[in-house]
Order: sequence, then C-alpha cells, then structure tokens
Amino acid sequence: MPSSAALSSAVAAIVYLCQILPSLALLEFFPNNGPPRTELDESFLKQFPEHWFHHQKLDHFNSADNRTFAQRYFVNFQFYKPGGPVYLYIGGEGPLSSFSVGKGLEDGLFANETNGGVVALEHRFYGKSQPFGSLATQHLSYLTSRQALHDLAYFQKFLMSNMSLESSPFFCIGGSYPGNLAAWYRLEFPEMTRGCWAASAPVFAQEIWPGYGQMVWKAVSTNWRGEVDESVPAKLYAGYEQLAALAHDGTVEGFDRLKKVLNICDASLVSVDDRNNFENTISTAVAEVMQYNNSGNMHLKEVLDTITKAESPLQAAVDVSLLLGLNKSASGGCVDASITGFYQPLVNDTLPLDGSGNAMRTWTWQTCNEFGYFQTGTSEWGKSTLYTRGVSSSALWQQVCSNVFGIAAEEVPVRIAETNAYYGGKNPKNISHVLFTNGELDAWSLLSITEYPPNHREVYTKLAPLGSHCVGLYAPMEGDVPGAIAIRKQALTLFKSWGNLSIGSSSNAGAEHEVVTSPMEGLQHQNEDQEKKEGYEEKSHLVLQI
Repeated sequence: MPSSAALSSAVAAIVYLCQILPSLALLEFFPNNGPPRTELDESFLKQFPEHWFHHQKLDHFNSADNRTFAQRYFVNFQFYKPGGPVYLYIGGEGPLSSFSVGKGLEDGLFANETNGGVVALEHRFYGKSQPFGSLATQHLSYLTSRQALHDLAYFQKFLMSNMSLESSPFFCIGGSYPGNLAAWYRLEFPEMTRGCWAASAPVFAQEIWPGYGQMVWKAVSTNWRGEVDESVPAKLYAGYEQLAALAHDGTVEGFDRLKKVLNICDASLVSVDDRNNFENTISTAVAEVMQYNNSGNMHLKEVLDTITKAESPLQAAVDVSLLLGLNKSASGGCVDASITGFYQPLVNDTLPLDGSGNAMRTWTWQTCNEFGYFQTGTSEWGKSTLYTRGVSSSALWQQVCSNVFGIAAEEVPVRIAETNAYYGGKNPKNISHVLFTNGELDAWSLLSITEYPPNHREVYTKLAPLGSHCVGLYAPMEGDVPGAIAIRKQALTLFKSWGNLSIGSSSNAGAEHEVVTSPMEGLQHQNEDQEKKEGYEEKSHLVLQI
C-alpha cells in the first residue's frame, strides 16, 4: 500500500530539534529532519537516560482540576559544580532525546564552559509526554503555549527542590517555536531565570504568510559567497508552473508522463484538491533545504547546481524534485499525492507505541489554535515567490482547521490576534534579558525580532549573514557561517554577565572533571521513591484516563 507523500499543511514539526518545518509534505521525504546529530550510541543513552516528572499539572489554570501526567526530561550534570548555572533547554513540537543535553547543542558546551548543568524538558503532547491515551480533539484544548510555559515553571521548581539547585542561576534556551517559549518564559516568569536565548523565534503569529515562499526565492538566488542571481529561482519557478499545468490541465500523454517521472500513484491526482496538494508538495520542497542550509545534510549549493545544469525550466523542476527524493515513498512504492493521503495523519488521533507521538496532528492543532503560519503562494506586488498558486488552496490550510479540529475558518484569525495581543508580537512589553538571534536566509526571521530599539532591559538581537534556521544553536561544525560563531560568543557572554559567572572563558574546555553526583543522587532517589509509591512500571507510556 502506498504511503502518503503529500502531507502539506500548516507548519509541521520535525523530529528532535529546532523543530518547525516548512510544510507537512516534507515529513514524508525527510523523516529525520533537522540538523546533523551525533549518533546516540548505547553508552551515550545510558549516560543521559530519560527521567520523569510524574506530577505535572494537566491544567494550570483550573485550581479545581487535580489531574496530573508524567512529563519526560533529560539531565546532564557531568560538568556541574555546586552553585554553577543550569541551562534549561525547552522542548518543542517533537520528541526529545539524550542529544538535547549532550555535546551536539550549545547548552552542553556552555555547561562545560561554566561548570554548569543542562536539563531538557519535553513539551506536553509530544514524544512520550502524553497526558492522555489518545490525541482526541477534546484533549487538545490542554495543548497551548501558555500551559507549556507553566509546565516549565512548575517543573523548574520541582527540579530546584529535588536536586538542591536553589543557589544556581537558571537560563533558558530554545530554537524555533521553543525560541518563542524562551522569550515568553521571560515575560511570564522573569523571576525563574537570569536570561534566555531565543533562536529563530517566530514570535509574531500570522495567518496568511506568503513571506516564506518569498524567502525561499531569495535563498535560491543567493550563492554561498552572497552573490545574487535571480535567474536561478526564476528558472525553477517556471518549471514548477509547467508541472502544475500538467497536473491540472495536461494532455493525456503529458499527464501520464508526469505520473511516471515522479512515480505518482494511479488515481491520486483526480480532484482539484489532489492536484493542488501535489503542486504544494513539489513547489515547497526546496524550503526544507533553505531552512537547514547551514546544518542539514543537503545544502542549497546542490539545488542551485542542479537548476543551473538543467537544459530547461521543466527539466530543472524535475531534476530538483528527484534530487529531493519526491519520487520516493517511505514504503518503497508509488507516491500518494491525494488530498486523502494528506489528511490521514492529521485525523489519526491514536498514539504510536514507540513513544514518538504524532507531531503532524498536534503541531497543526497549535497552528490552527494559536499561530497560523500558513505558508501560501499569495502574490504581493514587487515580491517574487517560489510557491505556485495551488499552495494557497484553503483545503491545505483553513479547511484543515475546520475539517480536522472543528475550528471554523473565520475563528482562526481571531485566535491568532489573541496570541499577538497576549504576548505582544514583535514588541513584547517590558521583556528583559533576552537574546534574539536569526539567520539572514531563514524565512522564520521575518516573523522574529531582528531589530530592537536601544533599551535598559538588556534585550539584544543578532542576525547572521547567510545564516539559516537556528544558526549558532548547534555545536560548532565544519562549514559554519561566521555569524554562527558570533552568536554563540554573544550568548555565552550574556549568560556570564546575567548570572554573574566569574568562570574564565575556557576554564573547562577539553578538561576532564569529576562528575558531581549529589544532585543526581537526590533525583534518582526521588524517582525510585515515586515509582515504588505509585507502582509505576512502564515509564514510557503513562497516560491519564478520564
């Protein structure tokens, strides 16, 4: 049976880190999206195993509701010394792992540098942190950013008490949607941290957002030296338009050839919605490469070279699609381009037994309920987009909200406006001690804070030239853009200043340290006592029954 390749909707979650994807369509083709990760061998997993906070509140805003659920977290106190800082890595729209507290992210390197510890909390309704036994729509009312912020505060208080961390300064770090949470944590609970780093945080919620496709155009026109040639995206766009025309109104011969070249299943391009879904899948695929150009396994240079070498615009569109594997399905069969295939994971409210959750459903709920981020191909005067017209089909956006979650199309902009009113959008009121960082060629920077007036509240911004999504958040790697180095340096400098850390800039680099066991011992005893008391046997799938 063919698997669905046309899963394009509101912004989707990638698995693991820095998590917003351009569209759900890409989850089929890039099932392990995100930056390169250090392989998590067995010894590494044993070193930083999962832990559980068993008494997270289900509803922080209803004092009469005493229900709780188990929330997963990871800790790394390998370099911690009493009184040292604690870096709280905020989980987002995907499962966390030991990698979140290890050497692949800056939080682990900062801990090494400052005699600190790292803690990563998985977001409610993602990964194994599931409050219920299903993702039924009636349960999703508890999945909001405000509940998540209160999760962080309630968890941090538990952690400080059970690990004797009252004297340690806390900092928070998040990238993408967790970057929003990092900034908003400073708004909601400024007393809980000394400061936070919000990387690539799209704090401004927007329903119809053509800016994403416009940034993809800009990125495809820019080579690694920063030189701009708009004939490159123009050629690819012209090819995409021809593919769309073949899908919508092609001759029998042309239509059959289209299906053969891209391995499309028979009867999956029947309705107008099917064909718009196909068009969306094809013309938005380069967005994933753009978003993770600095950290992913594929880079824009490969896409640009493919476009340049193609003999025609149509061939460029086909060759780029093949380069990105859009002719392949996870099952190894043909590619299901139908609107029905697109809806399947969104309407599926069951939870997989492997503990991975269903980020496609839960994150799409969050976009319908709070954020929008609908990346359409809507035309704006004087601005070019790589997205073709079918991408704007309401069947891929507002109708998802109504058909899947019962949120009427006219209600979506109302909820988005409430989000901006509550948090302040790009002008959060009285926020302090936050560093907003972005990449110049990351579309999410358009919804983030890239400039901020001079202030006495220590709110800073930094934009990395040629940088992509969450630039600087990952550990240094070959091919880093210079801006990534500058971002890491500024983040660490601010943390040292905000926390009054007197540790030298390289006090721990490359050194071996005795592991401080007292905080971990307290945590281990707490976990053991908790499990004995509750008869807890299967930590990976504790659910709340109602």
